[in-house]
Amino acid sequence: MTRSAVFLDRDGTVVVERDWVLRPEQLELEHGAISGLQRLQRLSLPLVVISNQSAVARGLLRVEELEAVHTHLRTMLARHGVHLLDVLYCPHHPQEGVGVWRTECACRKPKSGLLYTAAQLHGLELSRSWLIGDALRDMQAAAQANCRALLVRTGKGSADEARVRSLLPQTAIVTDLDAAARHIELTATSA
Repeated sequence: MTRSAVFLDRDGTVVVERDWVLRPEQLELEHGAISGLQRLQRLSLPLVVISNQSAVARGLLRVEELEAVHTHLRTMLARHGVHLLDVLYCPHHPQEGVGVWRTECACRKPKSGLLYTAAQLHGLELSRSWLIGDALRDMQAAAQANCRALLVRTGKGSADEARVRSLLPQTAIVTDLDAAARHIELTATSA
């Protein structure tokens, strides 16, 4: 049995965008994140973070350090009663990086490999699910996986808005994660 879910980009959507988040204490929740995530959780929608994390490929942090950042994110959210079903990330980069991490992969957004992995691991139906992100690449990954998408204007969202409107005009654009959750809530209640 499959179910719908909400996929969330990490940087610029759930947490404040920075050049690199290398330590847990660098995480800062984005405006509207907690209220939006709580609203989505009340809809009984599983929450899955999917994120490009090429800092691993570039040698800026090890997988274990990235896992510590994600453990801290889960703890921060749990303090507000928000629980993530999973956190999936792409550690690769096609041109930058060292060793096995420097590769053309299927999981780096705008490709949709992380969405398909999450769907397979957790029995999720992508066509009934949503992806909320702040970048064109998030919206492209959603489109490739036949997943509904919402662009938030936080993070890179304002800068990417014109390109998203041009390339993916069916994409809804909202101010922040709370507004995205309200949009999903309205869609769910009108269905």
